[in-house]
Amino acid sequence: MYRFILGYIQSQNRLYLVDKQFNIVSFEVLHTITEYQSAIAAQDFDKAGEVESHIDVKYHDKLARFLDQIELKEEAFRLAQDADHK
Repeated sequence: MYRFILGYIQSQNRLYLVDKQFNIVSFEVLHTITEYQSAIAAQDFDKAGEVESHIDVKYHDKLARFLDQIELKEEAFRLAQDADHK
């Protein structure tokens, strides 16, 4: 199924998409998480550390899974809140 981007509303942290049948769906996309992941991908760990301080703890497991997938195991372990993930 193809979906097309309608837009992003930063105050709601929501990305809105529409499909060919005009069904609208939205996904939570936090700017800070995207910025953190971009900094990690660019290996700018100083910036990633700055951004990390602005990310709510409830999203740390999501970041830990991301770090785990790109083989940054120590950072993933540090961020992980879930005991099973650790």
